[in-house]
Amino acid sequence: MNSPLCSCGSIQSPGHLILSCKWYRKERKKLKEALNVSMLSLRPLLCTKMGIELSRLLLGSVSQLSRNTHAKLHLCY
Repeated sequence: MNSPLCSCGSIQSPGHLILSCKWYRKERKKLKEALNVSMLSLRPLLCTKMGIELSRLLLGSVSQLSRNTHAKLHLCY
């Protein structure tokens, strides 16, 4: 059964998992380094080829990602 909640207790969404979930700080740091940015934002991550590829790598490591959240990754299409 898919829960709308992340394991940290917040509502699970691409934005939450990529930008703020406390359990994925290390992955977020790697994403920032790969993109050479100090802050992440969803638009470049989910609307550019490189951002999508890097986001998928991060989210692919998130085993609790629900099918509904995964479907929302196509926000720009």
